[in-house]
Amino acid sequence: MDLYDMREDEYLSYDQIIEMDVELDYLVDTLIRDKCVSVLSALPKMGKTSFAISLVVLAYK
Repeated sequence: MDLYDMREDEYLSYDQIIEMDVELDYLVDTLIRDKCVSVLSALPKMGKTSFAISLVVLAYK
């Protein structure tokens, strides 16, 4: 089954999704997927900004 052949009102089971051969696009290799929402959270002064900047540099190299 191809995702592009499905109607809008069709749903896939978990097993069908796992069996699909889908290549995922990542912004940062196996860490942040393209076109998805990611949340970076931690206590204050833990290095979130530095980490986020490093990820951006990796993503656009």
